[in-house]
Amino acid sequence: MEQFIAPKVLMVNGEPTPCECSENVVCAYCVQANLLLWEREEHAAEARAKKLCQEVKDYGVRRLAKNLDIPHTTVAGWVKNGKVKSSYLPFVAVLVEGEG
Repeated sequence: MEQFIAPKVLMVNGEPTPCECSENVVCAYCVQANLLLWEREEHAAEARAKKLCQEVKDYGVRRLAKNLDIPHTTVAGWVKNGKVKSSYLPFVAVLVEGEG
């Protein structure tokens, strides 16, 4: 847990939140700020994966599978699960984003 972060991250009624941390104790405001930052980071990865899967759908599952020389059921599985296999991620991103 990072100390003295609450005034930088949280706002209450347009004012930075107070920080009541001491040398050895993290205040409740800073704990909440740390949890919010962690949650944002977790959801950002999910949002990127979801966006990439939508782009794969728009590009075409069979078309992408043909370009990657893999079965279309594999690509359909990625879209269904919301995850692209990490070894194919750079290739998928280049193909899909290159189209747009």
